[in-house]
Amino acid sequence: MRLGLIFLLGFLAVLKPAITQAQIDMDIEDAVVESKNKSHFSVRTAITSPFLVNMPSNVVSKPFSNLGIEGSFLFSMNRHTEQFNMTTGLILSFNNYTSNVSSWLFNRDSLSEEYVPVVYPENSAYKKNKMSWSYLRLPAEMNLRFGNKADKQFGIDMGAYISLLLTACNIYIVDLTKTKTICRNQLNPFAFGVHSSLVYGKLSLKASMDINSLFRSENAPNVQLFTLGLSYTFIPPIM
Repeated sequence: MRLGLIFLLGFLAVLKPAITQAQIDMDIEDAVVESKNKSHFSVRTAITSPFLVNMPSNVVSKPFSNLGIEGSFLFSMNRHTEQFNMTTGLILSFNNYTSNVSSWLFNRDSLSEEYVPVVYPENSAYKKNKMSWSYLRLPAEMNLRFGNKADKQFGIDMGAYISLLLTACNIYIVDLTKTKTICRNQLNPFAFGVHSSLVYGKLSLKASMDINSLFRSENAPNVQLFTLGLSYTFIPPIM
């Protein structure tokens, strides 16, 4: 009996380090899983340039002269691997489009059968005409990253979004007279689209395309908003 008790105590003394090490390994594994399941925030800003696809032929605009800005507050869930991530959040988008258009109310041209806006006559002197509008955007995207160092990782972001129109106005100047008109009722209150980005470190080249038309009226052309942008991440998510 005494010999059996001594043997049992000796067995437990040998087994205890193994149990302790196994518990440590489990704690480390749980910590790694918990770290990967943590949510992280990132803040991004971008300079953008909008292009209006299928715009009537009488509208003249200078490419890359229509600069806008975006501010993004993103919420990332690292629930899979260090290379794959899911992101959502909120984006504030401010857009500008300069052109020769004095009113975004459309008329149907009897010859071309296009819905065309009112434009300045060729002999009319104007200094600046700009349509400005802003969106609150809700994105959902997948993030793929390649590389070990976060500041040198290559990546691809792909996803979709829904946008809520916040403000819209048209500003134009003719003969030193500045006029500002609200054109919010002429734009669709919601926009749906897809977007993607090529990422290197904290920089990314992004592109987005609305699926539905920018204008809400049935008597308007089916114009889609296509946007190119260069963004910078101030607080990158932990990947």
